[in-house]
Amino acid sequence: MLKGIALFVCLLLVTFSSARSQGETAVPFLLFTPSIEANGMGGIGTGLSPENALAPYHNPGTLGLFRGFLSGGFYAPATNWLPLFQISDLKYSAWAVNAGVRLNDYLSLPFNLIVAAGYSRIDLNMGRFTITGPTGPQPIGYFEPHESSSNETFAIGLGYIMRIGVGVTFKSIKSALSPVGTEAEQGLATASSSAIDYGFAVQLPVVEAIENLAGVSLEVLPKIKPVFDVTFTSAKSNRGDPMVYVDAAQADPLPRLATLGLASELGVVSLLFGDEWKVATFKISREAQQVLVNRNPDGTWKYIDGTGDISFADNVIGGKAGPKIYSRKGWQFQIAEALYLRGGSMDLPYLKCKTSGFGIQLSGLLKVLLALAPEIREGTWVRDLAENFDIQYQTGSYTGTSSPIDDTNFKGFNIVLKKIPYVR
Repeated sequence: MLKGIALFVCLLLVTFSSARSQGETAVPFLLFTPSIEANGMGGIGTGLSPENALAPYHNPGTLGLFRGFLSGGFYAPATNWLPLFQISDLKYSAWAVNAGVRLNDYLSLPFNLIVAAGYSRIDLNMGRFTITGPTGPQPIGYFEPHESSSNETFAIGLGYIMRIGVGVTFKSIKSALSPVGTEAEQGLATASSSAIDYGFAVQLPVVEAIENLAGVSLEVLPKIKPVFDVTFTSAKSNRGDPMVYVDAAQADPLPRLATLGLASELGVVSLLFGDEWKVATFKISREAQQVLVNRNPDGTWKYIDGTGDISFADNVIGGKAGPKIYSRKGWQFQIAEALYLRGGSMDLPYLKCKTSGFGIQLSGLLKVLLALAPEIREGTWVRDLAENFDIQYQTGSYTGTSSPIDDTNFKGFNIVLKKIPYVR
């Protein structure tokens, strides 16, 4: 009975992770995309807003680009995972909190320097199962298999002409697929491990760089100018000890993952407020990934070095997928930092689907109000709130008629405190 539960749960996980194409790994839930914003854009982590509290899970270097004070994000409610199987208790959820300090506010430096730290938690609860004894179907107990990852992220950011974020995440991973105790084999399908992610993000604000280097303003109208940002990211995830469920000789590797990504954003910004206000922008992102595990026919395995078979030209710029390469594509159109429309696609081995989503942000709505009502623009609490605080409601959805994750929906909130008004 208990072995059947473990096999059933593992089958559900492997269905999504598509680890079969590259060799089976343990805890494939680590390959899921927790960011709701990302899930609307093909599950892509490159080009996510640094204010997105769950963005550092994709790449810890993103946290080094965070120019706020505090951010937090959470699912509301938890996502029904693999709805095709109609298991009401199968839930996926995540939450995160980050804090950052811009040292230039306290020190005289020739460049911008940011230090930041964050914590996130990812949970996959797989329902409630009944434990029966050898004498009949009468329940002798219950068990709720689950997997989780607790993550601590640390990052620094440097800004001079371009912005560079470098970060590292320390993970504590737990997997419990069947109970230990009466009527169960001791230690069966219960394991834990630790892992490290590291990555960096480089953002080039092209228009800003031209203005700084040439000493000119590129305003096309009073307080209106173009914006063109290019972001490159690279990350290595889940570097750690194998998961030991039964004995060390049968340990399973973690899903070590290499990611390369590129994003660009083009649009128009206003200088009406303290920071640039994005009046309208369009962003496109592409990302290539590979699970760096090679399993031999005899069951042995080894990790692959570097970024595996990923080609930046073919897989990132060209967007091509392959037997070993995951391809993710996403786009976002936003108006006034108030309304966000998103779409994308995922092309993974054994898994192809479309994605969509939208977002609504309080700070953008308040800025629209201030732009339309100049009489309340100066010295009011409305402006302080618009410039320093934000509540963001985000959604994301997967659609693929031949996919087990068809009709998977994500909803949640992201809260940002950029700074405390009147406090330097």
